[in-house]
Amino acid sequence: NYGTHLEINSEPIHSLDQEVEYNHLIRLYEFCKKHGCPMAINVHCWDMRDHPEKYDAFFSFIQYAISDGAVPSTFRDLII
Repeated sequence: NYGTHLEINSEPIHSLDQEVEYNHLIRLYEFCKKHGCPMAINVHCWDMRDHPEKYDAFFSFIQYAISDGAVPSTFRDLII
């Protein structure tokens, strides 16, 4: 919150170690959940295609978050 506007930071999937990335996303999710903030993840289809470890970590995290009650939405939904 910058006083005159809000900004949403997006987190990229950066590690090729599936367990490290999954745990990183879980920690970010828990922080966002605790503080009532949306969580935006920056992904590219070519990156997921070329790095199955990132794909697996991302979708494992999505399954975890949904089972915890998170509601997936588009970036557009977050900024309107």
